[in-house]
Amino acid sequence: MMRRTRILIYIAVMCLSAVIPTYAQTMSVKYASNGEFNASDKSIHRWKVDGAHTLIWDGQPYIPVGGVFYSSYICISQTEENWQADIKSLETIKASGITDLLLKAIGPATWTKPAAWQRLMDYLDANGFSYGIDLADGPKPPLNGYVIEPAKYRVADITKDTTFTFNMPDVVSALWMLCSADDGAVLASGGASVSGGKVRVDIKGRSDQSCVLLLYPEKEFSNGGQPGVEDIWSGFDEFRDRLLAFVSGLKFGKGFRFFVDPLTSKMDFIGELDNIVPDSSDYRLEFEAYLSKKYQTIGSLNTAWGLIGANMTSFQEAARMMPLWQGMRGVPEIFDRAKGQCYKIDTPRSRVWDDIHGFRDSSTQNYLNTAADLLKKHAADVPVIYRASRMHRIFANSRPRGGFDGLGVDCYGHGQNLVINTAGPVYSSAEESVCSMWFVVTSTMDTAAKEKASPGYESRDAMFADLDSLGEIGVKGLFVNGLQILPGDIWKNHSLVLIPEQLGWLKEFKDKFQGGQRAAFAPYVIYYPSVPVMGAETKRLGPGKWWLPSLRYGTGYKFGDMLAGYTIPSQDGVCLFSRVGNTTATFPLQKEQKPAIVFPQDQSGILTFNKKGFTVTLGDTPVLISGLEERQMFPLEVVDKEMAKLGPLVARAKATDSRVPDAETATNRAKGVLKNGLPAVAYDIVHTFVEQIGVEIGTYSWIEGENTVSNSFNRVVPSLRASNGAYLSLDTKLPPPMSPYTASYVVGITKDALHDVWIAASGVEAGSAAISFSFDNEPWQQAACSVQGVSSPGFHWVRIGSVDLMKGTHMIQIRLDSPDSTGNYKLDLDAIVICPGEFRPDGIVKP
Repeated sequence: MMRRTRILIYIAVMCLSAVIPTYAQTMSVKYASNGEFNASDKSIHRWKVDGAHTLIWDGQPYIPVGGVFYSSYICISQTEENWQADIKSLETIKASGITDLLLKAIGPATWTKPAAWQRLMDYLDANGFSYGIDLADGPKPPLNGYVIEPAKYRVADITKDTTFTFNMPDVVSALWMLCSADDGAVLASGGASVSGGKVRVDIKGRSDQSCVLLLYPEKEFSNGGQPGVEDIWSGFDEFRDRLLAFVSGLKFGKGFRFFVDPLTSKMDFIGELDNIVPDSSDYRLEFEAYLSKKYQTIGSLNTAWGLIGANMTSFQEAARMMPLWQGMRGVPEIFDRAKGQCYKIDTPRSRVWDDIHGFRDSSTQNYLNTAADLLKKHAADVPVIYRASRMHRIFANSRPRGGFDGLGVDCYGHGQNLVINTAGPVYSSAEESVCSMWFVVTSTMDTAAKEKASPGYESRDAMFADLDSLGEIGVKGLFVNGLQILPGDIWKNHSLVLIPEQLGWLKEFKDKFQGGQRAAFAPYVIYYPSVPVMGAETKRLGPGKWWLPSLRYGTGYKFGDMLAGYTIPSQDGVCLFSRVGNTTATFPLQKEQKPAIVFPQDQSGILTFNKKGFTVTLGDTPVLISGLEERQMFPLEVVDKEMAKLGPLVARAKATDSRVPDAETATNRAKGVLKNGLPAVAYDIVHTFVEQIGVEIGTYSWIEGENTVSNSFNRVVPSLRASNGAYLSLDTKLPPPMSPYTASYVVGITKDALHDVWIAASGVEAGSAAISFSFDNEPWQQAACSVQGVSSPGFHWVRIGSVDLMKGTHMIQIRLDSPDSTGNYKLDLDAIVICPGEFRPDGIVKP
């Protein structure tokens, strides 16, 4: 009872703090993370993190440049031989001028001996080193949860009794449901047999109709190559006690600066983790408290969750529910495993998944903050930072006081990709925290592979180029991986202590990096919204200038096929860009308007004024303009191009004796509203008529690759050059668990005819995997892939076959049948075109 009461209070506080980021993202002034460290020698060290993400220690910027150091004495055994080996390495490192270390054990720090750490720290304090400790720790219980991905865990077209056996080594249990392919009704359900990494399901088929098997596997996520994914809800209490017992015996000296990752749970929910329902009583207890706080009455929850017919009677009941759908696939019900009872759900308006994700994110951040506060209160009041691999709400700290104080990023690769793939999005999380965040690189090297072909960096220039790229995103500390990396027989050619020359390079870079105005430097950033997806992408815009994602929701504007724009809170102006290279866009101008270019700062030739208004030169980098009204924010050129389509379409329609809408009236109406300065309305008028004529004469159907009814691919990827600004991506070495990787689409066909089927895709070139397609659950056709043209960089137009179709709505499925020649399951879908006549690809421009 005491635990239940504590959790109710705990979650109530958490729920209140969880709403802060929405407000705080528009704040220009942040709360300063700060503290006071009492070292073991009685010296006192005050610290704070400023608005430039710099750690100020004793009134001076602390900008470390060093590396990761694994101690043989800590990691292997406490022998004098190992101690002397460490001392020799440390002497070599210091002689090279490197004194900033990130100490790390092979496993969780609490599994090692505090006395060994104390001896090492005493040595470092006595010899002028500054250091942080990577605890890399967390709860012991693995995270178990049900994966709700019915688009991925399914087998279709079952018409007879069948026994299925699937290889799923990380599955500990599974539920299955047999559904009618006609109306989705559940015909049978049960528990699968799981043994020895095999999942077995025995199905009694129906000869009178086709059925679909859905599987809901419960996985243990600490296995299967996903270390560090723990059940924080069930295991935090034990972890807290173990952590405090470990640090209670340590005395931190004057060289100590920070902790890293006291809680290493990978709960930023990548991949399948994003769609799991954890299976633990403690998770359900805390979720119950969250729901009770949010909705107050169970009736409000029943309404928000969209229950149809029967209602739930308590928050305890609601907290143990498992959704049986995700996206457009699955069963529109929630399932109570305790009672074996299902409740029907109005899925389009249901908030079930919103509440699962909302609780998951806010409670995870709360545990991160709690672990940080414990260390600062009971061990040492120094900054606590967490590693982040991508932008995520849990890393944008919502607490104005206390909690974690910074973000560390592990970056592997070369040059700009270090920022584009990892550091840039994590910088956005640091920026959007309520309090100031120290921003450092906790590990970097030219590869993440354990074995390197050559020791250290390829050259001094390669090291400098990579570290300079990270400097351009405003990192205020760099630790290469590493100075001494263990076990040495596994991490080959990573330890710079074996290459003193490269330690000298690192010292040379350190002197350069710490000089000048580094402490105050902040990159110039143009932000783009993650929602809606507009095609903007992480990109370098110039020295110290970046285009980065934001957690803030924006407003998107699509101007035909080629131009796009958006606005985003707290960023002044409208951001415009082109998807087809350099072009111009003309906007009407009111007398009182004074548009001005905010970015780029070099404005020569970008903005010109004329009789129609003003013209902006656009390319594949953003142009930020202030002083515009939304109603005028539509390019006149796009309206003109749409009007130009009417004549040829009308001629085609008359030639086929099709009904022709009054195109002249449409044109005149559009010209009238254009005179009133409303180009967007004019475009809508003309575009509506273009579509009506297209229906009459039976033109092509264009489907965006990301707009699936369901898919078992990896993700949707924003891309500047992709049609509509995004594409659907599959890229994995893992074979599909039950059925081939498939994407399904609904398409409207406007004419009875033989239709050609085209796709704009990557992964269809020579040496790629085989692809098949099917309409309306008819037999699959092998695609005859031959590249016909370039859609956009990285994508090719391919005609994959033809099919007779009747006018009406159809379902098309694209299937990847096998891996490519390298063993990868890889296919990116940008667009699909289905046309009854000739189709001449022209990149992303619709015909």
